[in-house]
Amino acid sequence: MFALTSFGRNAQRNLCLLLSTIIVAVCLSLADYATQRAADDSYSVTVTQIQ
Repeated sequence: MFALTSFGRNAQRNLCLLLSTIIVAVCLSLADYATQRAADDSYSVTVTQIQ
């Protein structure tokens, strides 16, 4: 019984690590996509300073 519980905890930890890795990869991909869209020529930003 102890071995089964230990295996379950290891599997749960590994699954959590895998999901965390996938989430980070997706977030980085979305950030990269947004950066590339912002660098597109049809996109412009105007910054004005109010005094």
